[in-house]
Amino acid sequence: SQYLYYWLGARLGDMNWVIGRIEPLYTRQWAVKSSYTSDSAAACPTDASDWHVWSGSAWVAPLALTVQCRQPCPCDDVVVSGGEEHQSMRMGIFSRVDGLTAGGRDVYQNQ
Repeated sequence: SQYLYYWLGARLGDMNWVIGRIEPLYTRQWAVKSSYTSDSAAACPTDASDWHVWSGSAWVAPLALTVQCRQPCPCDDVVVSGGEEHQSMRMGIFSRVDGLTAGGRDVYQNQ
């Protein structure tokens, strides 16, 4: 399964929203991420910006990539689209996983 979650790195400022596996426990195995900017501390993934996908050799920023809630945050479902060229299995509808958080924020699982 693929998850959308908030990743806290070991270094100050090393945090962002990411899409990838969470086993083993939130390691750096993601292929879609928001930027390391001040809005990367956003409580909701839709408030983060500057999203990138891994092309296989570099991070690229698809112009059409969107991360949207179906309702205002806190979201039950988040729709991620526009990065299908490089990461089709990490696009789609992500639903909030009850009782699971990362970095104090909800975790979402791809349907």
